[in-house]
Amino acid sequence: MKWGGVRSGIRTGVRRLFRLDVRTPERTIADADDELRSFLEMRVEHLVARGMPTADAEAEAVRRLGGTMDEVRTAIQQSALQREKTLTLSDRIDWIRQDTGVALRGLRNAPAFTATVVLTLALGAGANAAVFSILNRIYLRQPAGIAQSGELRRIFERLPANHPMNGDRKEMFVGGFDYPTFNAMRKEAGARADLFASTGSDSESIGRGQNAVPVRVAKVSDNYFSALRVQTARGRFFASGEGDPDHNSGVAVLSYDLWERAYSRDESIVGQKIEVNKKPYVIIGVAAKDFTGTELNKSELFLGLGALEGRQSQGRPWYLTQMGSYLRLMARVPHGDDGPFVALATVVNRRFGADLRGQQPPGTSLDTSSTIVTGPIIAALGPASNPKEYAIGIRLAGVAAIVLLIACANIANLLLVRAVRRRHEVAVRVALGVSRFRLLAQFLTEGAILSALGAAAAIIVAAWGGSLLRTLILPYTHWATPALDFQVLGFTLAVALTAGTAAALFPALRGSRVDIVSALKPGSRGGEHSRSRVRSALLAAQTALSLVLLVGAGLFVKSLRELHSVPTGYAADELAFASIDFDEPGSHNSERLTALPRAAERIAALPGVRGVALAEIAPMRGGAYRNVYLDGRDSAVFPSYNRVSSEFFSVTGMRIVAGRALSTDDRRGAGGSVVVNETMAKKYWPGGSAIGQCVRIDSRSAGCSLVVGVAEDGKQMSVLEKYAQAQYFVPLRAMVDSETAAPHAIIIRTQAGGSRAVQDVARSELRLLVPNASDVNYMTMVQSLAPELRPWRLGAYLFTAFGLLALLVATVGVYGVIAYSFSQRTHELGVRTALGASARDTYTLVLGESLRLTALGVAAGIALSIALAKLIASLLYNTSARDPLVIALAAIALVVAGTAASVLPAWRAAKTDPMIALRAD
Repeated sequence: MKWGGVRSGIRTGVRRLFRLDVRTPERTIADADDELRSFLEMRVEHLVARGMPTADAEAEAVRRLGGTMDEVRTAIQQSALQREKTLTLSDRIDWIRQDTGVALRGLRNAPAFTATVVLTLALGAGANAAVFSILNRIYLRQPAGIAQSGELRRIFERLPANHPMNGDRKEMFVGGFDYPTFNAMRKEAGARADLFASTGSDSESIGRGQNAVPVRVAKVSDNYFSALRVQTARGRFFASGEGDPDHNSGVAVLSYDLWERAYSRDESIVGQKIEVNKKPYVIIGVAAKDFTGTELNKSELFLGLGALEGRQSQGRPWYLTQMGSYLRLMARVPHGDDGPFVALATVVNRRFGADLRGQQPPGTSLDTSSTIVTGPIIAALGPASNPKEYAIGIRLAGVAAIVLLIACANIANLLLVRAVRRRHEVAVRVALGVSRFRLLAQFLTEGAILSALGAAAAIIVAAWGGSLLRTLILPYTHWATPALDFQVLGFTLAVALTAGTAAALFPALRGSRVDIVSALKPGSRGGEHSRSRVRSALLAAQTALSLVLLVGAGLFVKSLRELHSVPTGYAADELAFASIDFDEPGSHNSERLTALPRAAERIAALPGVRGVALAEIAPMRGGAYRNVYLDGRDSAVFPSYNRVSSEFFSVTGMRIVAGRALSTDDRRGAGGSVVVNETMAKKYWPGGSAIGQCVRIDSRSAGCSLVVGVAEDGKQMSVLEKYAQAQYFVPLRAMVDSETAAPHAIIIRTQAGGSRAVQDVARSELRLLVPNASDVNYMTMVQSLAPELRPWRLGAYLFTAFGLLALLVATVGVYGVIAYSFSQRTHELGVRTALGASARDTYTLVLGESLRLTALGVAAGIALSIALAKLIASLLYNTSARDPLVIALAAIALVVAGTAASVLPAWRAAKTDPMIALRAD
């Protein structure tokens, strides 16, 4: 070893540290070459002693300087000269350029390190951005293209606890209204509010045959655009009367997106004719860019309410009866004060319901005690939204933040390791006169470059992850905005750059502070003990946070399994529902009566179909209600009912527990037959048999229908119904009037997993039999139940995804810390081997160290999981938030992952040649 250069550097550094030597810039520059040469000679000799070829050792020594000789010499010269002059802007730009060049070369020479940091940051920031893209669109973002959104309110009806549709719930909020109620509210609102209405966004088509273009169509009132204060890009919006429901005005408004997609922004679009579902319309205008309606589902074409022509409820046009709740109501209230309007709307709603009671079909019972309430224009924040879904969404934001914290801890650990490896280089730079400020700037420049690279990769993760989350959370939503827009892009860049810079700050501060005397000693690891403690603490924190996410994932997965095990009364996994929609007048009164039975016969003959039945209402899609009079009771009772074919019970899997099912010979009325469920039998004939009892439907003078069977209870509206509702079933074909006799649903039972194969054939059969239909619907029962199970599925999917992501990052962290820790202890391992330690002993030592760190993190994670359990306890179903089995499995997973991450470092340590180890620093 050539100690002259080292001693010279030490003396120079000590004098400078204690201000014993005031050197001129010229002297510093003159000494730079000698000191650099001495350092390089010392490093080359050391590397050659470890077995490296001379040429490779010289290249490695230059690389460890952080740049070429000329670059380091220039940096030292500028550091010396800066004390003699005031830095100009040009000087600072040169500094940045030089630091950037050195940092880029250093990162290029360490591709594994660079890739690991960039990937870790991309996963952490990208996961947060993906969650933000969902939450922002559902809960935060106002509908684009509207003005003064603070004055807009959504209208809901609060149904009281005694309403039949509530089941065992205390109250229920409904967002659908009928036209008579809307019209009455709108007329009497006056200056209190500008009330307007729209339907949901339905899938329809423009044109015919192969030239048809699928679009999302909303039907709106004539004041829809004026109340929202949307601007036009071309033409005009609806005039007064063009949104009335009693006649189709034949005019249409395009969204800007549809104008651009289908018409290439044709300037002469206004006045052109189009066909929507075989009906002619004239385009009168194009909405301003970005406006796609007020719902989560985008709307591309807007028609007046008259486009709903032909729809009927209880044999009457939809706009004359309260039995068709097609409309979603919104209002613009002056200054956002909706109190006067709410009071008026409640009075109108109650009075109007009472006024129309006599106009409804026999047996209809209207509730007149409901109240009107309002909510934000963002539908997901209204009272009709799913509170569990909102709560899980908010907690997912916290989960994503935890993933980001884990990523930051891992990045900080990696940067600390890199800083320790560079301590000799930093000591030389300090000895040569480089200020700590310049060293800190160099470290932060490297961190900034890594942050920028991580941000670029995070954008890709955010775009892909956001699209994936949309598919998982709301698979049937046609989103109005892309997963990656300017808001999400800005959020991604801000999170990635902030997180990356923050993670790099502490290692930069530690790396720029070095004891040059100990750092320049061969074999010295001065300060390594304290840094090891910091790295171990960061690793334990990663492990603890990962355990919290894995426990959350396990709890939601268990909740979802519990929900799937709830008996519904039906063979839910094997059922599918098919139905047809009609838009043309009168078509559904005649065609539905014959088309669905014929389609059912053809579908029943398809391979994989076990049975087909017809019903007015598909299982768990709600219920209808009529007054029922029982012998021995003074007043009517009000159970729900369904009209079903004789195959209904065998196809759906609903067991008959007493008597028999309906048959093809059964009829309604005097001598007719009904089947009741167990709850109805116990409720109205307690202690006796329901078989043979007389049931009179609609009036006390109606013919007597005999109970011929008792079916097991089936859920009617919700998997989570605590108490079954009374229900009875009447023969479908026994009904007299054509409107109510028509089945609305084909219920198909398939072989397990065979529904997908049946779907296309069933659709084509219905299209062939009913060419006049506007749409053919096909949905499995699992899909039908999906919205109710979505909060738990959302929690299970995303907690699992983020938990596995955190586990991956933590595993990488364990590997990095253990691998580096024992690479620094190579000399110690050589001594142990020389004193008789076997490879097995070395292997056990490394694994023991890994298990110690992992166990520390697991213990902290268990305590943290128990402490945070209350935050998700209310979101779980039939599952304890402190479930010991879930916690134990998560802990085992982390221990296994930590052990697996240590296998390779342990194997390398055990295979180390003791002679090389004894010559190591």
